[in-house]
Amino acid sequence: MLNRTTAVLTLGLAALSAAPALAQTIAPLFAANYALQNYGRPAGLPGSAGGILFDGPDSLLIGGNANSSSGGIYRLIPVRDLSTQRITGFAGPATLVAQAPNIDGGLWFMPNGTLAFTTYSNNNIGQITRAAFDLGTPAAPAPATIINLTPLGVDSSVGTGLIVPPGFPGAGTLKIASYNSGRWFTLPFSPAAPPAPANTYTFGQAVSGLPAGQATSCPEGIFYINTNSPLFQQQNVLVTNYCNGTITAYNIDTQGFPIISTARTLVSNYSGVYGGTRDPLTGDIFFTSYSTGVIAAVRGFGLPVLRCGQADVAGAGQFQGFDGSLTADDIIVFLGWYFNADSRADIAGLNQSFGPDSQFTADDIIVFLSFYFAGC
Repeated sequence: MLNRTTAVLTLGLAALSAAPALAQTIAPLFAANYALQNYGRPAGLPGSAGGILFDGPDSLLIGGNANSSSGGIYRLIPVRDLSTQRITGFAGPATLVAQAPNIDGGLWFMPNGTLAFTTYSNNNIGQITRAAFDLGTPAAPAPATIINLTPLGVDSSVGTGLIVPPGFPGAGTLKIASYNSGRWFTLPFSPAAPPAPANTYTFGQAVSGLPAGQATSCPEGIFYINTNSPLFQQQNVLVTNYCNGTITAYNIDTQGFPIISTARTLVSNYSGVYGGTRDPLTGDIFFTSYSTGVIAAVRGFGLPVLRCGQADVAGAGQFQGFDGSLTADDIIVFLGWYFNADSRADIAGLNQSFGPDSQFTADDIIVFLSFYFAGC
């Protein structure tokens, strides 16, 4: 098994530079259609970088002090080119919004908006409720729960995780990948009952998803790719393989697991590669480097599904996230946010003026319903 120090030394001396050159390379197969953009190491981010996740178009979350007991989740504010909407940099330093001890490469939202993250090397999943997370600095809430995955059958230690998005095989299931073994699992989850903290989840026994002897190489990020991108004629999953410094594309099976024999390298020479999250406005996919803290994006992917207006907040089964249609699921999810005082329901002020006012009133519901009945 490779620990992080050994792996970084194996990959080279890039971690010794505070502002490394862009060493990552798009593989020849993809070079005509895809390009890399390097954003450097964000100011104010401490220690090694962890997972990365967009929280809407104007907020990028990133792990800091990864794999350390002082780990945390930090927010970056993107600055965009007004004509292309592409991110050109970040405004101000990273700000701490939540504690996340030992945060690793996995960072995602559960269906109700609770933020989940993987930890290394103690093989845990932490959960931070949306209400606590929205408080942000200076509160920097601690996780509501930290659940050990070893008794649930996940090989220690976990590297990353993600809920398969709508439209893909296995949609709505939680995939967990072990860093040390490279094996993948489906981890059942359900809303936790009291006395567990409100808005958290419990997890069931993991089910292995790859044939015996098949594995990815120190997985630290998972991201699913649809067929609206060049050279992706089938649905794929991108995996950041930390130990060999690559981002690799795999076809997926009927459960959303990678088919190892279909591996195609998208990016090579990516020291300490972690994470993976799509810019909701441009389709660019952002990654981090554990060893350097540098953020980079791969450009050229198809745009995500177009949002069907401001009321498009959920998919089938109240899976949170836009799906290009307006149904009762959108109303149910919005009202859930509203009655739980979730900031995502704060969309209106006095007299139905659009924009947050830090209050939850009938104005928010009226404005939401006006968007909903306006249709797509």
